[in-house]
Amino acid sequence: EQTLLDLITAADARSLAVDVTVLNSDTHTKNSFGVPERGKVVASVFSALKGRTNVFYDIMNEHDHEGTPASHSDIKALIKIARASNAGALITVSSTEPHLIDPDERLQPGNVDAEIDAGVDMLTPHLRRSPDWYLVTAARVKMLKGYLEQTGHVMPVYLNEEARRGYHDFYPPAGHLVDALRAAHAAGVAGYNFHTGACFDLRKGTLFDQLDAEEKKAVSMMPAVVFGGARPAPASTRPSVQNIPMDAPTPSRPAS
Repeated sequence: EQTLLDLITAADARSLAVDVTVLNSDTHTKNSFGVPERGKVVASVFSALKGRTNVFYDIMNEHDHEGTPASHSDIKALIKIARASNAGALITVSSTEPHLIDPDERLQPGNVDAEIDAGVDMLTPHLRRSPDWYLVTAARVKMLKGYLEQTGHVMPVYLNEEARRGYHDFYPPAGHLVDALRAAHAAGVAGYNFHTGACFDLRKGTLFDQLDAEEKKAVSMMPAVVFGGARPAPASTRPSVQNIPMDAPTPSRPAS
Protein backbone atom coordinates (compact mmCIF):
# COMPACT_ATOMS: atom_id res chain seq x y z
CA GLU A 1 0.00 0.00 0.00
CA GLN A 2 2.74 2.45 0.91
CA THR A 3 4.53 1.84 -2.39
CA LEU A 4 1.36 2.81 -4.29
CA LEU A 5 0.87 5.89 -2.12
CA ASP A 6 4.48 6.92 -2.74
CA LEU A 7 4.02 6.49 -6.49
CA ILE A 8 0.86 8.60 -6.49
CA THR A 9 2.59 11.31 -4.44
CA ALA A 10 5.59 11.34 -6.79
CA ALA A 11 3.26 11.52 -9.80
CA ASP A 12 1.27 14.37 -8.26
CA ALA A 13 4.46 16.38 -7.80
CA ARG A 14 4.98 16.02 -11.57
CA SER A 15 1.35 16.82 -12.51
CA LEU A 16 0.69 13.23 -13.54
CA ALA A 17 -2.52 11.28 -13.03
CA VAL A 18 -2.27 7.62 -12.06
CA ASP A 19 -4.58 4.98 -13.54
CA VAL A 20 -4.99 2.49 -10.67
CA THR A 21 -6.21 -0.92 -11.82
CA VAL A 22 -7.83 -2.54 -8.80
CA LEU A 23 -8.85 -6.03 -9.95
CA ASN A 24 -8.02 -8.40 -12.80
CA SER A 25 -9.96 -11.23 -14.41
CA ASP A 26 -6.80 -13.12 -15.37
CA THR A 27 -6.66 -16.55 -13.71
CA HIS A 28 -2.99 -16.04 -12.80
CA THR A 29 -3.69 -13.17 -10.41
CA LYS A 30 -4.44 -13.53 -6.72
CA ASN A 31 -7.77 -11.65 -6.93
CA SER A 32 -9.50 -14.21 -9.16
CA PHE A 33 -12.41 -14.83 -6.82
CA GLY A 34 -16.03 -13.85 -6.28
CA VAL A 35 -17.77 -10.54 -5.63
CA PRO A 36 -17.63 -10.63 -1.78
CA GLU A 37 -13.87 -11.16 -1.71
CA ARG A 38 -13.29 -8.71 -4.54
CA GLY A 39 -15.46 -6.23 -2.69
CA LYS A 40 -13.10 -6.32 0.27
CA VAL A 41 -10.17 -5.47 -2.00
CA VAL A 42 -12.13 -2.64 -3.62
CA ALA A 43 -13.16 -1.15 -0.27
CA SER A 44 -9.58 -1.30 0.98
CA VAL A 45 -8.05 0.37 -2.08
CA PHE A 46 -10.64 3.13 -2.40
CA SER A 47 -10.47 3.90 1.31
CA ALA A 48 -6.66 4.04 1.30
CA LEU A 49 -6.56 6.45 -1.66
CA LYS A 50 -9.44 8.67 -0.57
CA GLY A 51 -8.53 12.32 -0.98
CA ARG A 52 -5.91 11.70 -3.68
CA THR A 53 -6.98 13.95 -6.55
CA ASN A 54 -4.57 12.72 -9.23
CA VAL A 55 -6.02 9.21 -9.39
CA PHE A 56 -8.67 7.46 -11.43
CA TYR A 57 -9.58 3.79 -11.24
CA ASP A 58 -10.10 0.86 -13.57
CA ILE A 59 -12.09 -1.18 -11.11
CA MET A 60 -11.38 -4.37 -13.07
CA ASN A 61 -9.09 -5.00 -16.00
CA GLU A 62 -10.92 -6.74 -18.86
CA HIS A 63 -13.89 -7.67 -16.69
CA ASP A 64 -15.32 -9.98 -19.38
CA HIS A 65 -12.10 -11.98 -19.81
CA GLU A 66 -12.73 -15.73 -19.96
CA GLY A 67 -10.44 -16.35 -16.98
CA THR A 68 -12.61 -15.31 -14.03
CA PRO A 69 -15.01 -12.76 -15.49
CA ALA A 70 -17.28 -10.34 -13.67
CA SER A 71 -20.72 -9.58 -15.09
CA HIS A 72 -21.99 -6.06 -15.53
CA SER A 73 -24.15 -6.53 -12.43
CA ASP A 74 -21.03 -7.65 -10.53
CA ILE A 75 -19.23 -4.49 -11.66
CA LYS A 76 -22.19 -2.38 -10.58
CA ALA A 77 -22.01 -3.95 -7.12
CA LEU A 78 -18.26 -3.34 -6.91
CA ILE A 79 -18.62 0.31 -7.96
CA LYS A 80 -21.27 0.76 -5.27
CA ILE A 81 -18.77 -0.57 -2.71
CA ALA A 82 -16.09 1.74 -4.09
CA ARG A 83 -18.28 4.83 -3.82
CA ALA A 84 -19.20 3.94 -0.24
CA SER A 85 -15.49 4.27 0.57
CA ASN A 86 -14.70 7.16 -1.78
CA ALA A 87 -17.74 8.95 -3.18
CA GLY A 88 -15.75 11.34 -5.36
CA ALA A 89 -13.60 8.76 -7.13
CA LEU A 90 -13.42 8.66 -10.94
CA ILE A 91 -14.17 5.06 -11.92
CA THR A 92 -14.14 3.08 -15.13
CA VAL A 93 -13.95 -0.57 -16.15
CA SER A 94 -12.08 -2.04 -19.10
CA SER A 95 -13.07 -4.96 -21.30
CA THR A 96 -11.68 -7.28 -23.95
CA GLU A 97 -11.24 -6.29 -27.59
CA PRO A 98 -14.69 -7.11 -29.08
CA HIS A 99 -16.77 -6.04 -26.07
CA LEU A 100 -17.72 -2.51 -27.17
CA ILE A 101 -16.86 -2.71 -30.89
CA ASP A 102 -16.97 -6.13 -32.55
CA PRO A 103 -14.53 -7.56 -35.16
CA ASP A 104 -16.79 -6.26 -37.95
CA GLU A 105 -16.39 -2.71 -36.56
CA ARG A 106 -19.96 -2.62 -35.27
CA LEU A 107 -20.90 -0.98 -32.00
CA GLN A 108 -22.20 -3.23 -29.23
CA PRO A 109 -24.75 -0.84 -27.70
CA GLY A 110 -25.96 -3.33 -25.09
CA ASN A 111 -22.50 -3.57 -23.56
CA VAL A 112 -22.00 0.20 -23.70
CA ASP A 113 -25.34 0.70 -21.94
CA ALA A 114 -24.49 -1.92 -19.31
CA GLU A 115 -21.17 -0.28 -18.47
CA ILE A 116 -22.87 3.09 -18.14
CA ASP A 117 -25.57 1.56 -15.93
CA ALA A 118 -22.85 0.04 -13.76
CA GLY A 119 -21.83 3.59 -12.83
CA VAL A 120 -18.66 4.34 -14.79
CA ASP A 121 -17.48 7.92 -15.31
CA MET A 122 -15.73 7.23 -18.63
CA LEU A 123 -15.45 4.55 -21.28
CA THR A 124 -12.08 2.81 -21.52
CA PRO A 125 -12.27 0.30 -24.36
CA HIS A 126 -9.50 -2.14 -25.25
CA LEU A 127 -10.07 -2.07 -28.99
CA ARG A 128 -9.11 -4.78 -31.46
CA ARG A 129 -5.52 -4.85 -32.69
CA SER A 130 -6.53 -5.39 -36.31
CA PRO A 131 -3.98 -4.85 -39.11
CA ASP A 132 -5.66 -1.54 -39.98
CA TRP A 133 -6.17 -0.45 -36.36
CA TYR A 134 -4.42 2.90 -36.83
CA LEU A 135 -6.60 3.70 -39.88
CA VAL A 136 -9.88 3.00 -38.08
CA THR A 137 -9.03 4.67 -34.77
CA ALA A 138 -10.95 7.87 -35.57
CA ALA A 139 -14.01 5.97 -36.78
CA ARG A 140 -14.05 3.87 -33.63
CA VAL A 141 -13.85 6.91 -31.37
CA LYS A 142 -16.57 8.73 -33.32
CA MET A 143 -18.78 5.64 -33.15
CA LEU A 144 -18.52 5.54 -29.36
CA LYS A 145 -18.85 9.29 -28.84
CA GLY A 146 -21.74 9.50 -31.29
CA TYR A 147 -23.65 6.81 -29.43
CA LEU A 148 -23.01 8.46 -26.08
CA GLU A 149 -24.30 11.77 -27.42
CA GLN A 150 -27.31 10.11 -29.04
CA THR A 151 -28.31 8.45 -25.77
CA GLY A 152 -27.63 11.49 -23.59
CA HIS A 153 -24.71 9.92 -21.73
CA VAL A 154 -21.91 12.27 -22.67
CA MET A 155 -18.72 11.17 -20.97
CA PRO A 156 -15.00 10.97 -21.79
CA VAL A 157 -13.61 8.19 -23.98
CA TYR A 158 -10.13 7.06 -22.99
CA LEU A 159 -8.39 4.67 -25.38
CA ASN A 160 -7.02 2.51 -22.65
CA GLU A 161 -4.92 -0.13 -24.38
CA GLU A 162 -3.96 0.62 -27.95
CA ALA A 163 -1.69 -1.52 -30.12
CA ARG A 164 1.72 -2.33 -28.70
CA ARG A 165 4.87 -3.76 -30.18
CA GLY A 166 5.75 -7.34 -29.34
CA TYR A 167 2.20 -8.45 -28.59
CA HIS A 168 1.58 -11.78 -30.42
CA ASP A 169 4.19 -10.89 -33.06
CA PHE A 170 2.49 -7.55 -33.68
CA TYR A 171 5.04 -4.80 -34.34
CA PRO A 172 3.39 -1.55 -35.47
CA PRO A 173 5.99 0.98 -36.65
CA ALA A 174 6.38 4.40 -35.04
CA GLY A 175 4.42 6.01 -37.86
CA HIS A 176 1.35 3.91 -37.14
CA LEU A 177 1.56 4.62 -33.42
CA VAL A 178 1.73 8.36 -34.06
CA ASP A 179 -0.98 8.29 -36.75
CA ALA A 180 -3.33 6.53 -34.34
CA LEU A 181 -2.65 9.10 -31.62
CA ARG A 182 -3.21 11.94 -34.08
CA ALA A 183 -6.51 10.41 -35.23
CA ALA A 184 -7.66 9.80 -31.66
CA HIS A 185 -6.77 13.34 -30.62
CA ALA A 186 -8.62 14.83 -33.59
CA ALA A 187 -11.67 12.67 -32.84
CA GLY A 188 -11.83 14.07 -29.30
CA VAL A 189 -10.56 11.36 -26.98
CA ALA A 190 -9.92 12.38 -23.40
CA GLY A 191 -6.83 10.21 -23.12
CA TYR A 192 -4.68 7.73 -25.00
CA ASN A 193 -2.53 4.97 -23.55
CA PHE A 194 0.83 4.46 -25.25
CA HIS A 195 0.89 0.78 -24.29
CA THR A 196 4.39 -0.66 -24.55
CA GLY A 197 5.66 -4.18 -24.10
CA ALA A 198 8.09 -2.76 -21.55
CA CYS A 199 5.24 -1.75 -19.26
CA PHE A 200 6.55 -0.85 -15.79
CA ASP A 201 8.78 -3.74 -14.76
CA LEU A 202 11.30 -1.39 -13.18
CA ARG A 203 13.34 -4.31 -11.88
CA LYS A 204 14.85 -4.42 -15.38
CA GLY A 205 15.70 -0.71 -15.50
CA THR A 206 13.81 2.46 -16.34
CA LEU A 207 10.79 2.28 -18.62
CA PHE A 208 12.46 4.31 -21.36
CA ASP A 209 15.55 2.11 -21.22
CA GLN A 210 13.32 -0.82 -22.14
CA LEU A 211 11.63 0.78 -25.16
CA ASP A 212 12.81 -0.36 -28.56
CA ALA A 213 13.95 2.02 -31.29
CA GLU A 214 10.51 2.40 -32.89
CA GLU A 215 8.84 3.09 -29.54
CA LYS A 216 11.44 5.72 -28.68
CA LYS A 217 10.91 7.31 -32.09
CA ALA A 218 7.14 7.40 -31.48
CA VAL A 219 7.60 8.94 -28.03
CA SER A 220 9.77 11.70 -29.49
CA MET A 221 7.01 12.59 -31.98
CA MET A 222 3.95 12.35 -29.73
CA PRO A 223 4.25 15.62 -27.74
CA ALA A 224 3.91 17.66 -30.92
CA VAL A 225 0.69 15.83 -31.75
CA VAL A 226 -0.87 16.47 -28.34
CA PHE A 227 0.56 19.87 -27.44
CA GLY A 228 1.25 21.29 -30.90
CA GLY A 229 4.82 22.05 -29.97
CA ALA A 230 3.87 24.04 -26.87
CA ARG A 231 5.16 22.91 -23.49
CA PRO A 232 2.57 21.73 -20.93
CA ALA A 233 1.66 24.20 -18.19
CA PRO A 234 3.78 24.17 -15.00
CA ALA A 235 2.58 21.87 -12.25
CA SER A 236 1.57 24.77 -10.01
CA THR A 237 -0.92 26.09 -12.57
CA ARG A 238 -2.61 22.81 -13.48
CA PRO A 239 -5.94 21.62 -12.06
CA SER A 240 -6.31 18.26 -10.37
CA VAL A 241 -7.44 15.33 -12.51
CA GLN A 242 -10.93 15.60 -11.02
CA ASN A 243 -11.31 19.13 -12.39
CA ILE A 244 -9.81 18.74 -15.84
CA PRO A 245 -12.41 19.55 -18.53
CA MET A 246 -11.66 16.63 -20.85
CA ASP A 247 -13.96 16.42 -23.87
CA ALA A 248 -17.23 16.90 -22.03
CA PRO A 249 -18.63 17.08 -18.50
CA THR A 250 -19.17 13.85 -16.64
CA PRO A 251 -22.90 13.11 -16.36
CA SER A 252 -24.79 12.42 -13.19
CA ARG A 253 -24.20 8.88 -12.02
CA PRO A 254 -27.08 6.40 -12.28
CA ALA A 255 -28.97 5.83 -9.08
CA SER A 256 -27.95 2.61 -7.38
